[in-house]
Order: sequence, then C-alpha cells, then structure tokens
Amino acid sequence: MSVTIDNLEINNKFLQEQLIIIDMKIIKIIGIILAVAGLLFGMYCQFQILPSFNALDVQYDLSELDRALWRSLADQKFVLGSIALFLGALGSVIGLIIGLKKEQIGWIVLGLGLVSFVLGAIQSTHMFS
Repeated sequence: MSVTIDNLEINNKFLQEQLIIIDMKIIKIIGIILAVAGLLFGMYCQFQILPSFNALDVQYDLSELDRALWRSLADQKFVLGSIALFLGALGSVIGLIIGLKKEQIGWIVLGLGLVSFVLGAIQSTHMFS
C-alpha cells in the first residue's frame, strides 16, 4: 500500500474539518448550558429570594433575627444575581459566535443569555434601584 503526499494532505484537511465540526458542537453545548444555567439562577432569585427580601425590606421595625434574615437574603440576592449576570454575558458571547457561524441555535442562545444578563443586572447591581 503506497501513501502519497496528496493523500496525506487530503486526509489532514478532512481531519481538520471534522475537528472544527466537533469543536462547534462542543461550543454550542457549552453556550446552551451557560445561558440556561444563568436563566435558571436569575429566575430562582426572582421568584424565590426577591419576594422574601422585599417583604422584609418594607418593614421598619425589625427584630435582630429579622435583620439577620434580611442580610442573608440580600447576600443571596447579590450572589445569585451576579452568577446570572456573568453566565448570561458568557452565554451571550458564545451565542453570538455561534450565530455568526450561521447556526440558528446561536441566536436562541444569545437571546437566553441576554435575558439572563438583564435578570442578573436587575438583581445584583444598583442599576435599577
């Protein structure tokens, strides 16, 4: 069996194309996971932490236990919002890269990442307070 340089170059190009396809699949999966995880963190904070935090926030005469609970909820709100913010930003960047490669799922990932980013910005920063 003889191997020529032309055959090696063709095989090398084929392998490179296959690796690019595999890499894009992995990047798509990572982008989806990041965007959905950020969205879940943001939604959990929005629907579980914020109602309790806001209920305690409007009261003026808090006991020591209620103040400790309020501080704990404020810390949780900040941490979960920050996680949603950064995961949303990473998911958005990855979604944009995937979308520019003419993959339809990239624009969906970009949208999910932006929603996650906005939820995180609302919850963890003082931008909207």
